[in-house]
Amino acid sequence: MLCLLSAKAAGATETCVADIFQGRLDSAKKVCQTSVVLVDSTDGEEMAIKIEETMGNMPDITIECSGSEAAIQMAIHATKPGGTVALAGLAPPMATIPLAIATVKELNITCVFRYAHDSYRRALAAVSTGTINAKPVITHHFPLEKAPEAMEAARVAKDGAIKIIVDCYKQKE
Repeated sequence: MLCLLSAKAAGATETCVADIFQGRLDSAKKVCQTSVVLVDSTDGEEMAIKIEETMGNMPDITIECSGSEAAIQMAIHATKPGGTVALAGLAPPMATIPLAIATVKELNITCVFRYAHDSYRRALAAVSTGTINAKPVITHHFPLEKAPEAMEAARVAKDGAIKIIVDCYKQKE
């Protein structure tokens, strides 16, 4: 959802979030005033049609945040010809993608590693100045000693988890 907030801060007006968890979609709709699509199939073409029907058009820019092979395929199928697919999720070392579709559609595919180059500093600046309000998406806090539980809660979206903070400092008693 932080990528969505960043896109909106950069001027995106028509947005849509696709996710496998309805709770995340409900939160995205509430916090970000966006269209949503529940991903209920691994068929990228089928899900792309749902996105286009929901938005009324194909997106110019698609930001894929999960790194899953099926989601990358969906992003390529969903993006309009001449558009851009930004791969922000960490994909597996080898992924099968519809490269012929991307070529015929003349898509620009760009990869983003959020901790490299200047991205991390710019993201921190956007949050610290209030350009992006991250508070609504931070749903859980865990102490450092419960970091494995925090990771599992994030993985399965336990109790509506979106973004989880692992507090790395000791609480004052």
